[in-house]
Amino acid sequence: MGIKNLKNSYEDEKLVSALRTPGIHRTDSLRKLYIVDARPGVSDARPRICSESACSYPESEVVYLGIEDIYEMRVSFSSLRKYVDTHGSISSNGLPLAGPVTGDLVNHGSAWGRGTINSMTKFSIREEWLNHIQIILIGGSWIAEKIAHESASVLVHCSDGWDRTTQLVGLASLLLDPFYRTFTGFQALVEKDWLAFGHQFAERMGLPTLAKGGQPENPSVKSQASDNKTSPVLLQWLECIAQLMRMYPSAFEFSSAFLVDFIDAVLSCRFGNFLCNSEWERKQAEVESSCPCIWKYLADLRASGGIFHEHRNPFYKPSKHNGPIVPPSPALAPTLWPEFYLRWACPLESQGGGRECQYIEAVKYLCLSNKYFYVIFPTVFF
Repeated sequence: MGIKNLKNSYEDEKLVSALRTPGIHRTDSLRKLYIVDARPGVSDARPRICSESACSYPESEVVYLGIEDIYEMRVSFSSLRKYVDTHGSISSNGLPLAGPVTGDLVNHGSAWGRGTINSMTKFSIREEWLNHIQIILIGGSWIAEKIAHESASVLVHCSDGWDRTTQLVGLASLLLDPFYRTFTGFQALVEKDWLAFGHQFAERMGLPTLAKGGQPENPSVKSQASDNKTSPVLLQWLECIAQLMRMYPSAFEFSSAFLVDFIDAVLSCRFGNFLCNSEWERKQAEVESSCPCIWKYLADLRASGGIFHEHRNPFYKPSKHNGPIVPPSPALAPTLWPEFYLRWACPLESQGGGRECQYIEAVKYLCLSNKYFYVIFPTVFF
């Protein structure tokens, strides 16, 4: 939503005014409406259309979050991948790194890889990526805080409605409602904010999609402009969730391993849920009848392992976080997501020393050796 060419629009003003949250009592005045623009602020050097002025919307506040566009994110992610490959013993796609035999003998398969001391002490590449993650986390948490603590209405938008907007609204929903922190709720959230709202999975993953006439596009004749629209938007959102799970280990029913398997399944292109650029395109391509469903696949995986499957968070305690969780700003200092980025280069470190696995094995032993203990205290562990 925005005002094209920065001109006032009576229809827009009337719509925005209707979004303002009324007070508890009829005599109360309407609360402030926050209009959140995910993009960097407007500057004189780069004037932007579809931006708002608070002067046009009484009792409203326009906030710019400063999240960079898909092109900046793609470049940053590419640099991060090269950084991990350089300092690891295995590449990010799971294949051994090519290098001289002498180098392999010197490194002894260590995660110091081919990097020099100078390159290892320059963390600008990693910090740049983590800065992007932190800004998204701050934006989602800020939105959740305004809704939870002020009962305010928040209107979120950016250039399009399916990238930064989806990241922010999805994070805020996850923070505000414990339902979305369950398996069933996570599926509903993805279906609602990513699939139904038209995130362009084909464009962002660089896959062929349907032409305007409804026929499949030939990958060999795809335009360069389409190729340039790839960006790790969904991955960033999942990484933000992983950071929240690190801060609130008992708030989520699913584990970090579930998020890793989920994004791997999306990128595998095996499942029709995330093909094409919209629900209309998926319907035209009849992906539902010709491709398996990712949710059934993941549910079957969990069923195969029962309550001890690695997708289930062994520390989950819904009674502890049965309402909104709003992280304080100082806590939003992300670290590299080890389960995803380091699983090849540093497999032991990526699992945190296997603490979750060790915990589950201990619980299994207790449950099998003392059934009475398990029956009486089932919620202690799950």
